[in-house]
Amino acid sequence: MIFGGINRLGLKLRETIESGSFNDIAIHPHRLINMENPDTTTRVSMESLMINGSQINRVRVLMCIVSGIICGILGLTGLQGLLFFIITSIVTDLALITKMKFNLKEYTNSPIYQFLPEGLSSTVMSFILFWTLSFAVVYIY
Repeated sequence: MIFGGINRLGLKLRETIESGSFNDIAIHPHRLINMENPDTTTRVSMESLMINGSQINRVRVLMCIVSGIICGILGLTGLQGLLFFIITSIVTDLALITKMKFNLKEYTNSPIYQFLPEGLSSTVMSFILFWTLSFAVVYIY
């Protein structure tokens, strides 16, 4: 299954615990005070943040490679290929967001307006590489 790597996103990024009981938990030392209840402190686990970011990037790159190959095999060129890339990137990001139960802050610590463009900019070169490679193999050679 292509989206199998998303299962690792089950790690919660934030943990709310009582003040003073941080001894058994290995998390980042930066404290964020919960304004609704000042007796609790929310901490961000940098290890979970890194694992989640790595898994999200891995799924995005895999999907852009697959979509680039499909785009090349279908013979899409120009704006059709660019539109195909944008649509598949949005579908991939929506699948990731759905897997995270629409709660991005718990898994990535970034809002949705940062999450979506990040996916497009980090995978466009891989898409173009596999798009042109598969197009050349199928239609030129």
